Order: sequence, then structure tokens, then C-alpha cells
Amino acid sequence: MDFPAGGISVDESGNRLFLSDSNHHRVIVLDVNGMILDSIGSSPGHEDGEFESAKLRCPTASFYHAAKDCLYLVDSKFFF
Repeated sequence: MDFPAGGISVDESGNRLFLSDSNHHRVIVLDVNGMILDSIGSSPGHEDGEFESAKLRCPTASFYHAAKDCLYLVDSKFFF
């Protein structure tokens, strides 16, 4: 994994961590024990989708909005 400082978000009520793995074009979802629960993104690109079908270029930061159960991502290489 390669994630820069600031690439971690926390879901306290769901006991999940979201880690930006920039060089692998994904965000890893972990439980509090470090076990991988899921992965968001799997290949480079710019495409909305559910978890593995989403395409990210270089996710570097995220923010988890607990009230909406929504994760917002910053893709540092997103351009048109």
C-alpha cells in the first residue's frame, strides 16, 4: 500500500477505516483490527460506480460524513 498522510478517514460508529492507496488507484476499507473489509476502485480511470467497479486515478484524501453514511474522495489526478 502507498497512501500519503491525510489519506485516512474514520467511521467511528461502523468501526471502519478508509485508507487511500494512491498508487493502486483504490481506497481500502478496514475494520479496527486491520482486516480488509472491502476495496473502492480497482483500476486507473474516472468512473463512478459501486466499490470495485469505480475507477480512481490517485485517491489522496477522503472525508467520511457519518450522518449521510457517505465517503467523499479527492482524486489528485482527476482532470479532463
